[in-house]
Amino acid sequence: EKTENRGGKVENITEIKKQNGMKIPMLLDPDGKVGRTYGAKTTPHMFVIDGKGVLVYCGALDNAPFGSLPKDQPLVNHVTAALADLEAEREVQTPETKSYG
Repeated sequence: EKTENRGGKVENITEIKKQNGMKIPMLLDPDGKVGRTYGAKTTPHMFVIDGKGVLVYCGALDNAPFGSLPKDQPLVNHVTAALADLEAEREVQTPETKSYG
């Protein structure tokens, strides 16, 4: 029997975006069709696509799997970094990391 994925519901994700002040565009894929097309294996498995439709980043949200930072390392949000590279009109410096989830 398939269990309900409450986190994948559009209204829940929309509320999370609102609560966290997230203003960047986000594709909501509650049935997982787009994720499977890109080969997503975990939740979250993040993908950043540039304005030309090119996949420029795929992998983990950050370097803190399950909230645990590697010893003596600062938090790095890979998605934010990729978006900053795009905004600065430069190549994404870290185009891929291993997703976790």
